[in-house]
Amino acid sequence: MRQLTPLLVVAALFPGCNDKAAPSGQSVAAKGAATSAAGDETEALAAKLGPIIDCANRFTNRVLEIRSLYLGWAGDSGPTAETKAAQQFMQLTDPAPCIAQLGRAIAAPPQLTSLDAAAKAYGDTLAAVSAANKEAIDYYNQNRWKDDAFAKGIVLHARLTTAWEAFGTVASALDDAVAEANRRSHEAHLDRLEQTVGKKLEWQHGRLMLLAEDLAHVALTEFDRLDAAALESAITACEAAMNEWTAYLDAHKDEAATARAASSFESEGKATLKSAREILRAKKAATPPSPQDLSDLHKELLGDYNDFIDRSNMLFGR
Repeated sequence: MRQLTPLLVVAALFPGCNDKAAPSGQSVAAKGAATSAAGDETEALAAKLGPIIDCANRFTNRVLEIRSLYLGWAGDSGPTAETKAAQQFMQLTDPAPCIAQLGRAIAAPPQLTSLDAAAKAYGDTLAAVSAANKEAIDYYNQNRWKDDAFAKGIVLHARLTTAWEAFGTVASALDDAVAEANRRSHEAHLDRLEQTVGKKLEWQHGRLMLLAEDLAHVALTEFDRLDAAALESAITACEAAMNEWTAYLDAHKDEAATARAASSFESEGKATLKSAREILRAKKAATPPSPQDLSDLHKELLGDYNDFIDRSNMLFGR
């Protein structure tokens, strides 16, 4: 059974900048119009992605936790007539508002076929997971398994695992679609910054956040498929960018003064690196971590990375 990976919070798209210099052969007016149009597209994409990411971050990890705890006592094969006891089933918040939120995001510009399809599939499969979860709560939390020797529990196991498997597939597809759309916009903006104002503070920040995104995605790969060398490389690259960011701030005090709470931003970045190293240690260990320990490692990294994103989004007044 595949392991669900929580969808990452994606950094708010780059703050605007007062670009003054035009590329060679292009007028300032033409350059300004092009930058304005690109900025509008960036803001529209951010507005579309935000609700999708919010919905997925509220539910993907919760579904993962519910599944992990259930399989912890029921096992991959599920309960049998000989099973002696069962644990209470965890609640899942009503996903209807989230599904409606996804619908509004899908309808919003820009229209992106793969992203919109993935968001629609996520809502549909989340509804199926919720329905199965409600039935399991009624059965297990009312101790009805004591009346039928797990007869319904055996049927429910098949329904639950089928719903979780489908949800895992679409959650992964949504993660990929969000990451692709967000990264494409980030890279385009990073290129514009380099061409117009150079590798100044916002460029340093943007490159660091792209490398942090790479790090988080590698570290949250299914553990069996996680490449230790790739994770180590991502950690090294992100740490180098963090050091360059710090050095740039020290050397350019005027620009540093425009970044709010830069020290907190750096602290969260270091916490993210630390959590990623813990996953790398677990991967290199002779004995793999238990499902619960792995879940804890992933949640720690996800929390640190999302705090890093929050601090990142505050740097320039967002």
